[in-house]
Amino acid sequence: MSVKTIFGIDLGTTYSCIAYVDEHGQAVVVANKEGEQTTPSVVFFENADNVVVGKHAKDMIRTDADRVVSKVKREMGNPDWHFKIHDKEYRPEDISALILKKIVDDASKVTGRAIEEVVITCPAYFGLAQKKATELAGEIAGLKVRYVIPEPTAAAIAYGAAQGESDTVLVFDLGGGTFDVTVIDIQKKALTVLTTDGDAELGGHNWDTEVAQYLAQKVAEEIGDSVESVISDKQFYAELLLKAEDMKKSLSSAKIAKEPLFYGGSRIRGEISKEDFDNVTRQWLDRTVSITKTVLDRVAANPSMRAPTKILLVGGSTYMPQVQERLAQEFPNLELKQQDPNQIVAKGAAIFGLKMVLEDKAIEIINEQAPTGKTVDNMDSVSQSDRASAFAKAGESYGLASNAAIELGTQTVGNVTSRSFGLQVYIEQLKEMRIANLVHVDDSVPLNVTKTFGTMENNQTSVSIVIFENEMRTTDAEKENLVEEVSCKRLAEAQLDLGAPYPKGSPIDVSFKLSADGLLDILARHTHTGKEVEVHLKVEGAMSAEEVAKSKSHVAGLAVS
Repeated sequence: MSVKTIFGIDLGTTYSCIAYVDEHGQAVVVANKEGEQTTPSVVFFENADNVVVGKHAKDMIRTDADRVVSKVKREMGNPDWHFKIHDKEYRPEDISALILKKIVDDASKVTGRAIEEVVITCPAYFGLAQKKATELAGEIAGLKVRYVIPEPTAAAIAYGAAQGESDTVLVFDLGGGTFDVTVIDIQKKALTVLTTDGDAELGGHNWDTEVAQYLAQKVAEEIGDSVESVISDKQFYAELLLKAEDMKKSLSSAKIAKEPLFYGGSRIRGEISKEDFDNVTRQWLDRTVSITKTVLDRVAANPSMRAPTKILLVGGSTYMPQVQERLAQEFPNLELKQQDPNQIVAKGAAIFGLKMVLEDKAIEIINEQAPTGKTVDNMDSVSQSDRASAFAKAGESYGLASNAAIELGTQTVGNVTSRSFGLQVYIEQLKEMRIANLVHVDDSVPLNVTKTFGTMENNQTSVSIVIFENEMRTTDAEKENLVEEVSCKRLAEAQLDLGAPYPKGSPIDVSFKLSADGLLDILARHTHTGKEVEVHLKVEGAMSAEEVAKSKSHVAGLAVS
């Protein structure tokens, strides 16, 4: 009998990966049709009807760079980014959907399973717009996205499942285009994110860019031209970036990397030593170390946080010897662990997918036995013993031992928010508008917080509820919760109609409800009249339902190979 499977997908900046939990209870990465376990996140528009994704698309950068899109993950949530080709404009969500379609179609053929529901990962430091864009990419690809899970959390789930022991780890996640540092406490009954930080614009591509710039300088010196002229040749610079990535990988074992370069009819020997490579890329490694120290200092200053004992290396860029050597030097008391850096995130997402499947089945079992009218839609109100019994029975459906099903099903996964959220308020003393945060970076999610504000003027008949996102952490004093708008990102706006004029200072209760996967709902209520306005947040610039439907139809009509 076939059973429901939720696949886990690591939608990466440079490479993507898909996994599921097999009949033996093991998380397994599914190879693509080329036999590779990761697929380059690169899209080549061969013609108006056919799109190529993966290794062949990456190779086409050498000859048709203007028809190739790569590293689109860095543009997720950016409404101003478009790629126009064949009289069609593609947004980041569309490009990501094509990548998802490729890896899902390949995995479906390999496993013989229809893939309908997925858990997709994203950097811990993604904001609301980026997370929503990730979810929409899955929808456009024809998938039901059950959860968007932070990559470090997924990695910790897989690590904890493999180790089978309690631990606190610092997940050092350096991918192709993003970087996160997250401290996670791993226990059998609970996996809890303690704090997170990162840089959504830092990753292995920064190293590639430095090497490409180094090579461009050498070419310019060789031919007697300016480096700006060399770099302005888009086709050649695209080739340089590919060469740079290959040379970076070579330097994991060699002391000198060499690649032939062809420019302006000349053949030029491109080479870089490990010493020069370390020097030209040092600023980026320094940046990762600085963020890591900040996170560890934050943990040390908080007595409620357990200090990590290990650094778990995640992401393909952690294969670079300079990364491991520097971390060992900077943090000698922390053990370095490297466990499938390119695959662990997808595996963790797949395990979380199985957890969701078990919960779906357990709820079904509980409701089958419940008296009429006493059904539940989540486990919150279910007793511990009934919960364990239901998960044990659910595990039987998937060939899992009772104790394994109970352990996975009942383990809680607690995340924190990587962003602060607030609303625009008028500060009388300053005679200016500020953003008052109700949700702060590193607050545990899900959470629901309410604060009372007053109307700004006499005889107000409506109130604008304008929502912003920012990165402020401090919550010690009221004044420190007020942020200037210039440092915030506007998310949405709604109008609360009061129905009649009210005096200045009339109370308005504003509630922020942040879900476990970082999606925000807002409720504003006028306490005198009970009038309310709900904001099921549509991020400004996000695709509308009509746009998503149109993109979904277009992507479904393309041949993707």
